[in-house]
Amino acid sequence: PSRKVFIALEGGYHGDTFGAMSVGDPDPFFLAFDGPMTHTATGRRSVSNVPAQALAMMNHPLVAQEAKRWAEKATATESDPAERVRSMYLRALSRHPDADELNRVQGWLKEQAGSRQDRDWKNDLDTWADLAHVLYNSKEFLFVR
Repeated sequence: PSRKVFIALEGGYHGDTFGAMSVGDPDPFFLAFDGPMTHTATGRRSVSNVPAQALAMMNHPLVAQEAKRWAEKATATESDPAERVRSMYLRALSRHPDADELNRVQGWLKEQAGSRQDRDWKNDLDTWADLAHVLYNSKEFLFVR
């Protein structure tokens, strides 16, 4: 039988979130980000920045799932698209977008929705999930200054 250990996944809405990881088969997503090895004790984890991390952030189902969850929450709590963008920027980047960023993002959202058979960009969940995914992958989100 496979043993599972529980590890902290930082960044939950209410404190840390915990997830199960198989001891014999660690998740590649966590390994890409120097996740703990489950079969040895480690006093300090190594720190690296490799292409596998960027690929994991762009393509891993966990990131897409979390982007969709964030979009669902954002569309449910903010009806005004400009306020929704501001709220998402504040949550991801700890700042509001400037006027130029806001205009560019809204234009991009319209293009994204338009590429999906003329959906209404203001309420299209997939379009807002795309924005969440973009914010997750922005350099400003990924790297501490």
